[in-house]
Amino acid sequence: MTPKPKPAPNHPILETERLILRALSQEDEDAIFRLRSHPETFKYVDIKPYASVERARNFIKAVEKDIANGEAFFWGVALKDTDTVIGTVCLWNFQKFKSHAEMGFEILPSEHGKGYGTEAVSAVLHWMDKQEDFEIIDGITHEENLPSRKLLEKSGFQHLGIAVDIDPEIDEPRTMLLYRLVRRP
Repeated sequence: MTPKPKPAPNHPILETERLILRALSQEDEDAIFRLRSHPETFKYVDIKPYASVERARNFIKAVEKDIANGEAFFWGVALKDTDTVIGTVCLWNFQKFKSHAEMGFEILPSEHGKGYGTEAVSAVLHWMDKQEDFEIIDGITHEENLPSRKLLEKSGFQHLGIAVDIDPEIDEPRTMLLYRLVRRP
């Protein structure tokens, strides 16, 4: 049996009925490669699918650094019964002392349609309810990415419009939509 990755200090581990959301570790490099080498994962964004496990390894190192520097919360979404990472959820792009953050998520295409994305995002939002910092969470997705749009709407995010029209500081093409969830008025 493969040893479970050690938790990152000060990084929350979240559990749902079927999932464990935990910090990524180098032991997850093959799973991250599977996720990020699949052409469907980056279909709607300007990122090339990974061509090597080394790129996955470097990605995990960058995420670990961001977590250590307080620049992100980044969870590997793992199946509870096998600890296999099937996706990620992150909070990043913090503004105003973490009162405003951006959420991103990705799930292995073979696991789409099983509710894992909704379950993982719900767990992060539930954790955020207990934090004092976060007031506004943004989600940015492509206009044609209907599953992500549906997940954001199901999770309580409101569609505001074309991201760059709402906030000209957002460096995204006009095909990207901005969704927002206001936690505390």
